[in-house]
Amino acid sequence: MLEPSSCLQKLNLAGSLQTLPNWFAQLDNLTKLRLSFSQLEDDPLSVLVRLPNLMFLQGACNAE
Repeated sequence: MLEPSSCLQKLNLAGSLQTLPNWFAQLDNLTKLRLSFSQLEDDPLSVLVRLPNLMFLQGACNAE
């Protein structure tokens, strides 16, 4: 997976994603995140709480 710019403000991730990428915690400017059909195995909150500007989080169909 490619690393996005740290200037990224909105991100939609759809599809099989078992873990959040290592670079995810570096998205300091991210304000909006949508996760769908991700199948995350680990709780993503430990990473998401480190995103200082995240104001909107939406998850859909993320359970196995």
